[in-house]
Amino acid sequence: INEVYYDVAKDKGAEGTNEWVEIYNPTAFEVDLKDWTISDATTTKRKINLEAIIKPGGYAVITKDSSTWSFWTVPDKMIKVGLGYNIGSGLNNDGDKVILRDAADVVIDQISYGSDKDIMELKDVAEGHSLERMPKGGNEFVDQPNPTLGIGLPTATELKLIEIGGNYVEISWDENLESDFENYIIFQSEDEIIWLETIKIDDPKKIAIKIDNLISGVKYYFKIRIENQEGGFWDSNIISALTKKIYSSAVIVNELLPHPSTGTDNEFIELFNSSNEDVDLSGWFLDDIEGGSSPYLILSGTIIKANSYLIFYKKETKIALNDDGDMARLFWPDNILVSTSEAYKSADYDISWSRNLDNSWLFSTTATPGAANIFTTKQDEIMSIPVILVEEAKKQEKNEWVKVEGVVTAVPGLFGKKVMYIQDSSGGIKIYFDKALWPELSIGDRVIIWGKISISSGEYQIKIYSPEDIRISGHDPPPTPAKKIIVELGNFVGQLVRVSGRVVKISGSTIWIDDGTGEVRLYFYPATGIKGLGLKKGDWVVVIGILSRTSAGLRLLPRAKSDLKIIKTQEHKNIKTTEIVGKITGAEKAQAAGVDYRNLDEPTMVEAKKEINILGIILILSGFLSLVILNIFAKLRKKYGNHNQI
Repeated sequence: INEVYYDVAKDKGAEGTNEWVEIYNPTAFEVDLKDWTISDATTTKRKINLEAIIKPGGYAVITKDSSTWSFWTVPDKMIKVGLGYNIGSGLNNDGDKVILRDAADVVIDQISYGSDKDIMELKDVAEGHSLERMPKGGNEFVDQPNPTLGIGLPTATELKLIEIGGNYVEISWDENLESDFENYIIFQSEDEIIWLETIKIDDPKKIAIKIDNLISGVKYYFKIRIENQEGGFWDSNIISALTKKIYSSAVIVNELLPHPSTGTDNEFIELFNSSNEDVDLSGWFLDDIEGGSSPYLILSGTIIKANSYLIFYKKETKIALNDDGDMARLFWPDNILVSTSEAYKSADYDISWSRNLDNSWLFSTTATPGAANIFTTKQDEIMSIPVILVEEAKKQEKNEWVKVEGVVTAVPGLFGKKVMYIQDSSGGIKIYFDKALWPELSIGDRVIIWGKISISSGEYQIKIYSPEDIRISGHDPPPTPAKKIIVELGNFVGQLVRVSGRVVKISGSTIWIDDGTGEVRLYFYPATGIKGLGLKKGDWVVVIGILSRTSAGLRLLPRAKSDLKIIKTQEHKNIKTTEIVGKITGAEKAQAAGVDYRNLDEPTMVEAKKEINILGIILILSGFLSLVILNIFAKLRKKYGNHNQI
């Protein structure tokens, strides 16, 4: 029993005469209705005398009078049974039973409604409504305000979700085996209010479909409607599917700077958007090599403009690109890898790792954050910069690339493994190489240096980053130190100078000397081999060395024992020269004697010394003559008595 119409509307005929009952065959077999009976709560059974075969999934409508067909649209395939009698004794509006029996008087189905609750409790419906089984073959009946005589509902099916993509969804359902199947209709919605018919399928064996052309990142709702040939339909359950967001593949990793000389915070990863549309990078991830730094979540609202670059610095990302090998990777929010650099093995200072036009990766000495990649070699860079004087290099901005040429005055390893000194006609400067991969060098070697100007503890230096940054261009005689007084040393930092002075303080490997114009500190690095000099306060020394500056002030750095000459004194009275190493000048002997000849040239100093010696001889001769005259005078007086007699 599929539908019961018992309270006849005034425009649909008369009570009793035009009541009807719809029956449905849910089996897979044909059923012959001959001699079946239908009855109500009374014992009155009405026999179906018609030879009527109801097919699987088919329907039949039983009524008293064939006039009923004039009030309803009855499908052609519907079996119509006119009994000629009331159904039972007539179906009561306030409550009754409907019982269907086969030819052997076996009850096939029965229902009760309204006040009759013997079989089931179904509420009474209003005039013109029917009781309809929902779904057909199920156990529930509903109040149907729009009766569908002869139009049964298709078998229900469950809609299932198979796969979700960025712009598609694949769904499936159970095969419909009803003989009166008409079609499937797929509906979709974005709000469960407005449903759009998207696909109609007339193949009953079709049980799945892929729905394309959806928008990525949008939640859709789907249901399937099954229609039969009588116009009946059944809507399935509703399923929802959030399509995967489709992300741009046009954004690529374009350039890395793993080892900037300005500090690790300036390491960067550059992205390039090769498309003609802006791309929202919100929720994307940057990362380095597997097992390296923690991934960086790109902040919400981060947009990379069309055909433009975007730089991410380590200061923001905390991604540390290792100097001895690393790579950079870009991920979509769903953890799909979208772009990666090739891995590099090692990176020198300020050398970028960049994508070439053919997508290969190369090192370049020209980093181009925010611009198209330029590929240059170290040799290209060196050749493009002119050689300037050391003093000119010191006037450049910090981190400016410079190229100078000078003579080695202190070899690497003497004042530390990372340091050497050179000078040209304008002055001297420290050369710093963190990797300390120096070529074999000697004092007097002429070298070309290419590096960046920096300042360490107030002293200018040129920082180099690879062995290619220093090239030997020749060899000159060892440079001559500039003779200076201590008060004027501040203008000669980085240069080889020569000073002399009295030892005023000794502390470990540090000595202070004073020449009367000021003090300067002498420091002996262990690699110089200068030790065991036996110096004491009051000794005079002549020192050659590199003038350096630290946070504590100026200091002079002798390179070897040959850079130090010592003049001993005896109670600061008599001059006694003890030559420890090297030759002491006349001026320096004179200075130790208390004569200030520091501003005289060497010949003048020698002449001055000669003048001192002549004056001494004259004084000695004068004293001798005075004694002779006095002796003669005494003898005359003795011989002649008082002077009046002479």
